Amino acid sequence: MCHTQVHLTPRMCPGQTVIKCEIHVNPEPDSRSSYQDYFGNDVTSFSVAEPHHELTISSRSLAEMIPRTLPELEHSPPWEQARDLVFDRSISGSLDACQFMFESPLAPVAQQFSDYATSSFPSGRPFLSGVDDLSRRIYSEFSYDPRATTVSTPVDAIFAAHRGVCQDFAHLMIA
Repeated sequence: MCHTQVHLTPRMCPGQTVIKCEIHVNPEPDSRSSYQDYFGNDVTSFSVAEPHHELTISSRSLAEMIPRTLPELEHSPPWEQARDLVFDRSISGSLDACQFMFESPLAPVAQQFSDYATSSFPSGRPFLSGVDDLSRRIYSEFSYDPRATTVSTPVDAIFAAHRGVCQDFAHLMIA
């Protein structure tokens, strides 16, 4: 028996229109439902009651993509200004942004992460340039190693080993 939730439906967003999405599960679920989570992601939940040794989930989607021009990193506001905008209640979306400032089990607040990020964000640097620099540093200084971590490996262990996979590096960057 299993109870599973998957996030396999692409989001509708500027530049992307989802035309069709099919999620197939084998063995066939006894129950299945879909909903949107707090962040607007489509979630498909299902349960399979019959005993099984293998579960196969596949997703096929068709989406129309409209090319977008990437922002010029140097034209973003200084990171200090971007930080302060989160606290400005007169700006639409600032309250939504606040919820991402707190630590989570996968992205704890720790001095070692702040220290690591500091060189990417010198005073006055455009915010997106700093984010780009931090991303490039993680890419060049950490090794992709699918055997180095599991889904429960804490981000401080990833930082210490300088090894992991995509989700580990995303958690490190967020932390």
